[in-house]
Amino acid sequence: MGKHLSLSSIDIGNLMLELSGLVGARINKVYQFGDKFTLRLKTKQGTTNLNIVFPGLLFVSESVKYATPEATSFVMSLRKHIANAFIESINQIGAERIVNFGIIKGNQKLKLVVELFSKGNLLLLDENNKILIVLHSQTWSNRELKRGRSYVCPPNTIGYKANPKEIEGLIKQTKQPSLVKFLAVELGLGGIYAEELCFVNRWDKEGLPQTVSPADIHKAIHKLLDRKLNPTIYYSEEHPIALSSYVLKSLANLKSEPYDSISAMVEHYLQYVEQHEESPLQARIQKQERMIEKQKQHLKQLELSVEENMKKGELIYERYQELKQLFNNLERIREKKGWNAVFEFLEKHPKVKSVSRKNFSFVYEA
Repeated sequence: MGKHLSLSSIDIGNLMLELSGLVGARINKVYQFGDKFTLRLKTKQGTTNLNIVFPGLLFVSESVKYATPEATSFVMSLRKHIANAFIESINQIGAERIVNFGIIKGNQKLKLVVELFSKGNLLLLDENNKILIVLHSQTWSNRELKRGRSYVCPPNTIGYKANPKEIEGLIKQTKQPSLVKFLAVELGLGGIYAEELCFVNRWDKEGLPQTVSPADIHKAIHKLLDRKLNPTIYYSEEHPIALSSYVLKSLANLKSEPYDSISAMVEHYLQYVEQHEESPLQARIQKQERMIEKQKQHLKQLELSVEENMKKGELIYERYQELKQLFNNLERIREKKGWNAVFEFLEKHPKVKSVSRKNFSFVYEA
């Protein structure tokens, strides 16, 4: 499979309602399996699991999805800090693909920050936003994610929550070449919802962002957000191509499958991925098999080359006296009459099929 699908900032905003039931839950266990994490939680209703799949998926499930007996140093440190802690609050930061879990353990208040963009990241902060542990240390021109540094959100966290005046300001300073890219990037709608807005409102998606008024953009976004939640996976040629919180008119011609919740949608999508994606071991095996096949082909070519050269050698050996006499004659002609006489002699020879005066070569049929 290609690049994995991710939740957009709008999807994450809609997911907050599902996650709100986790407030007050106790964190019993923390598991890691590669770039996947599961927090085993104890709620008033029973046991449930919060799953993080980087770079861009988050969902709740009844069963433990990702666990490994060998804990990494990161997850060991995370367990030390948040095991038996309680989730006090859950919120999306601005309109970013970032979820902040407020955690309390004794008298200590912490923040577990899940970043669901780029390659994804997981950070634990103290109550003053100082980074205690970080999964991936990263540096940009405007922010640095390293242990001991203060956590800073990405710039422009307004996104799709912007009012008309803020949208106008974003349009004035945008470098995006088209309306659809402006909606997707500057307003954080993502490609799927940006395409939907252009389709439903009959906007020229390749036109400049200035072609639609900020008020119309603001109104269209709120109409989208007011739609009834109907989490849906869209398919093209039996492969998932989009995860959506809503039924999309722009993809109405595609096969689709609805779900009762965003978590159920994400869980089903990941089941598809696991069934159709090569495991790292399978990928290595197939790579080795391709290398072996390539080596076999190369060996076959070498065997053919050896056989051909052996035949040539045998032929030369059989015609050795004949060829020796020919070259002796050519040498005598060259010494007495020069190269032109040599070429004329070869061109008249009954067994010489072709002569190249430029390359000083000829083809002799034995």
